[in-house]
Amino acid sequence: MDEKKQILRRIGVTIQAIRKGKGMTQVDLEIATGIANQDISAIERGLVDLHFITLARIAKGLKVQVSDLYYIDYSEDGDTK
Repeated sequence: MDEKKQILRRIGVTIQAIRKGKGMTQVDLEIATGIANQDISAIERGLVDLHFITLARIAKGLKVQVSDLYYIDYSEDGDTK
């Protein structure tokens, strides 16, 4: 998998984990953000190249910092963690 796909997938997994940790469904997040639940599904699977404004809307809907959605550790060997 190329780096871009890895990063998008990692962000998607993080969004999904936060959403589920808050007991929210994709429909709940759709209502909170105005982003269609089909799009949220694609984002969580890493299939969408996200714009910052989309990340900001998701962070607001989840009531977290934008930076909570995209923490990626490059400190070891350059691969995303």
